[in-house]
Amino acid sequence: MEVIRINHKLNMDELEKVILSLKSGGLVIYPTETAYGIGASVGSKAGVEKLMRYKGKREGKPISVAVAARKMAEEYVELNGFAQKLYDKFLPGPITVISKVSEEGAGESIFKTLAPNGTLGIRIPDHALPLQIINALKQGITSTSANESGGVTPYKISDIFDNISDEQKALIDIVIDAGDLPERPTSTIIDTTSNPPWILRGEGRGLQIKKGKIGEFEISRVEDLQKVIYEIWKKFPTSANSVCFLLQGELGSGKTTFVQQLGKFLGIKQNMISPSFVLERQYEIDSKNSIAKGFNKLYHYDFWRIEPAEQSDKSASQILEELGVRDALKDAPEVEDSMDGEKQKKIIAIEWPEKIENADKCLALTCDVTISILIRTNRHNQDERTIEVYI
Repeated sequence: MEVIRINHKLNMDELEKVILSLKSGGLVIYPTETAYGIGASVGSKAGVEKLMRYKGKREGKPISVAVAARKMAEEYVELNGFAQKLYDKFLPGPITVISKVSEEGAGESIFKTLAPNGTLGIRIPDHALPLQIINALKQGITSTSANESGGVTPYKISDIFDNISDEQKALIDIVIDAGDLPERPTSTIIDTTSNPPWILRGEGRGLQIKKGKIGEFEISRVEDLQKVIYEIWKKFPTSANSVCFLLQGELGSGKTTFVQQLGKFLGIKQNMISPSFVLERQYEIDSKNSIAKGFNKLYHYDFWRIEPAEQSDKSASQILEELGVRDALKDAPEVEDSMDGEKQKKIIAIEWPEKIENADKCLALTCDVTISILIRTNRHNQDERTIEVYI
């Protein structure tokens, strides 16, 4: 075993050693933006088999692959429309995107080891070192944490060697030691082959959600909200199949009123009342209404009554699933309705999303468009509101 200590990247001699080792079926421990990983070349059957011995019992769990760019990812998996959006918005970064293995990849015995269920997780690291290796190797490397399956997340080399056996140590060929890494959350895993796409691990912690302020509006009448909603409606593409409005503001600021006016804008005829005591209400939208852009259902949630004690050790994605948000999004992205061949396009409006920690990040990962609405009451005139809009 050789240890290479670095500050940033490998020099040419060190890089050559690492590439030769990977091509020869070696295992290399390397730093990423989340934790230390252990890599085998996906082009080396011997390397992948060696990795599986190192990791121990996987119980059918797949091994993810790190690539340098989307083009390389497409050599291994088929990216549906939703996966493409995730690549465009969040990668490189701490996101692992699960997609169906491509027909070419499915024929390789190596991918049957890495992806026994026919799906494969791909990530593009936001770290110079693994990208340097992958670009020089010209193919992906496995992207799994360097601990034994189920072991402690390794943020320093001692986290690895203090917790593995001598037999496992003997399987490692090269250790790239970048010192102690920041203790960041491991990557969020999102399955884009499920209906709807959903988070399997993590909840976007550490993810930088880039949102731009598209407007700030001063209103003094309820009717003025129609103009605000129209301005928002113009900003997102007609191709969007799921849109989520996240409404924040103090009690009585007008969050429910905003949703009611959104319903009116969309042509909903039903009487829309607050879902505070039932958590969720549903409304049909006439998808033939030209203003509605093909959306056919509005789901209105109010999380005000959710208490921290109810969340206990659950992740945001688990809580949202229990509250029915996953079912609400079902059939929205990339799926056609079996009755009339039209896509099921959904609008989700959530009051008090901040009651569930990281709910905003989960929804940013699973909805085509996420719009944050902040409503503030004028302290000097209770009839006036300031509405800030971020997409």
